[in-house]
This record gives sequence, C-alpha cells and structure tokens, in this order.
Amino acid sequence: WVPEEKIVQAARMIAFNVPWVLQWGVSFDQLGVNSSRATQAVMILIAITGDLDVPGGMVMWDPPLYRKASLPGEFGSRYVTPEMTRRDLLPPEVIELNNRYKIYPLAHTHSDFLNRDIAEGKLHIEVLWVVGANPLINTMNSKMVYEALKKIPFIVVWDHYLTPTAMMADIVLPVSIWTERDQIGDCHLMWGIMARQKCVEPLGDARSDEEGTFHFVKKLAKRDPQYWNKVIPWNSIEEWLDWRLEPLGMK
Repeated sequence: WVPEEKIVQAARMIAFNVPWVLQWGVSFDQLGVNSSRATQAVMILIAITGDLDVPGGMVMWDPPLYRKASLPGEFGSRYVTPEMTRRDLLPPEVIELNNRYKIYPLAHTHSDFLNRDIAEGKLHIEVLWVVGANPLINTMNSKMVYEALKKIPFIVVWDHYLTPTAMMADIVLPVSIWTERDQIGDCHLMWGIMARQKCVEPLGDARSDEEGTFHFVKKLAKRDPQYWNKVIPWNSIEEWLDWRLEPLGMK
C-alpha cells in the first residue's frame, strides 16, 4: 500500500545521503511483521552503501579492554557462572537437537527450520518459554509459526503486554519495566555498562526478567541442589549484580 514513488524516494535518500545509521527499537525487535528479516535487510542496505563501520556510519563495537571476566574470551561484566556453559552436562537429546540445528546459519529462537519441523510434527517440544519476544509476529511465515505454537503443549510468556504470542500461552507472567528494577545495562557485554536504579516498586505481581529467572532456577535447585546451587550461588539479585561487576572493581 506504499506508493511506488515513496519507495524510490526512500531508496535514493538512503543511497545518496551518506553516511547514515538506523536506530531501531521495539518496532523491529518485537512488533514489526517479519522483523528478523527486516533487520537483516536494513543491515545489508547499510553494508552495500558503504556505511558499515565508518565515521558517522553504523558502528561495529569492540569489547572494552576491561579485565577478563569469568569466561575465556569474555570481557567486562560477568553474566553467568561457568557451570551454565557445561555442555558435557546437557542431556544427550539436547545435544542431539543442538547439533541438528547449528548447521543452519540462523538456528536460534527465530529459526525457520525449527518452526517448520515443529509445525510438521518432526520435532516435539514440550515447553516453550518466551522472554522478551513475540515470535508469532516477528518471525517470518506467521501461519507456520502459528501451527508450530499450537503443537507445543505448554507455553509460558513473560511480557509487558498481551501480545499475539502471549494470547496463545498457557501462562502469561507480567514483567516490570526498566524504571521498576535495579539492573546493569551492558548491551550484550559489548561496549559499556550502565547503572539502572529502581525508581518505583513494580505494580502488582510484576517482576524483572532477572528476578523471574532467579526464582525459577532456585525452584529447580531444590530438585538437584548439588548442580543448581553452583549455577546460581547467590541469595539475591543484589549479590548477583555485585558478582557481575567484581572483575571491574565496581560495586
């Protein structure tokens, strides 16, 4: 429904007004139709116009030269304990599943191959835990994703809103917004860290992603304390935040 001349005008604006960058947010990340593919298309546009990693263009961030953290090759703040990366402790069926899908270039939460196999009954998933995503909308081929979601017996969604994906869930858990949580903003351990301090208490039963995960894993710890207490050795979110900052000499 977009007029052809507007598309041509946009293409010329992108091609000739260089350098340029694009700052996207929820519209691409969660709400936009086929947002995963749209993000890829935008990055391709930035690359072919020569605006990737140039002054004034789209930056390729390098990790800051902080002291090494808990894992090899990781810099800056910590995130998880080494036990969380113990592939040898994974059940054989999980390792087999990972090996099956890691050969594809986009084998992750938004994997079309994964969705296809679930929809066609080739892969059986018992539980889907959706945090900060809306796969029914932001993954290509919504009809196929819809069929895949219908095949999963139990779906839990953490979100601020009752998204289309949340409307298919068995349980929807409310998530607090950024002004309602203490948090370290580290942009995927890449270019820096930011202190987010709670301004107000969360409304109702809302919890942050960190608090929800913390309490969830602590429940698992009761089943296998020898392992899970190593994975989550902290007794509070505050202890975990301090542990993350320890390699930087901050608290």
